[in-house]
Amino acid sequence: MLDQLKDLYHNKSIAVLGSAPSVKLFNHQEHRAIGVNGAGCLLTDNDFFFSGDQIAYQRSWFTELPDEVTCILLPTAAIYSPKFYPNDEVRNSLIQVYESYMDRHPEEVFWKEGQGIRCVLPGNEYIDDFFSQIVEPAKPHLILRDISTTELISRDQKLINFGGTSACMALQIAYVMGAREIHLYGIEFSNPVEPDSPYQGDNYFYTPKEGETGMTGWSQRIVMDYVIEEIIQQGTPVISHGPTNLENSIQLTL
Repeated sequence: MLDQLKDLYHNKSIAVLGSAPSVKLFNHQEHRAIGVNGAGCLLTDNDFFFSGDQIAYQRSWFTELPDEVTCILLPTAAIYSPKFYPNDEVRNSLIQVYESYMDRHPEEVFWKEGQGIRCVLPGNEYIDDFFSQIVEPAKPHLILRDISTTELISRDQKLINFGGTSACMALQIAYVMGAREIHLYGIEFSNPVEPDSPYQGDNYFYTPKEGETGMTGWSQRIVMDYVIEEIIQQGTPVISHGPTNLENSIQLTL
């Protein structure tokens, strides 16, 4: 997938939009934007939407996206979406193979607690192989089929590293796209939650629907700061607009 995006916006400015309140500073000054999760409502023609949520297809912020936005999802979410697979027969065939595997291997299933939604996390050899071979989605949408934890950050990345937030993955996509500079809006890492806490963060620029809140843990911030440092050291500024708990971005405050 990254090969299709490489240098797509060479030497242009790209904004990456998160869902924290400072995203309100975004005013479409950059050449393109990549909106993450709930920030998708701020996107316009030719912008990109990205989510690393395994069940993004269920989320209101995905189902309500403008039609003209190019979407990038993980395959576990993409196969359920008519945006990606408008042909019912094709879509249902993919779902059948995937869900049949989960039925046979409940020990591999990750459950979204309280939501009755299940998925298989990356790293399962059978599922990863299945998703690497599924047919291409409807244009212009893209599937992030393969991800990594060890890929070096560079313009020539073949895989996206996960372990941070969806914004961290979107940042890597912006870099591969050839951005001259990358501007972060609404990426504050201001929803810290202990892993076992029933509380979910509530620091959003909108009122999230029930079951659609999340968290930004300290380990995710560390991964994001690492990626930012690598990109800056390679000569591309990464600029935070408004307050943030990131330490390595170039911070602009009003």
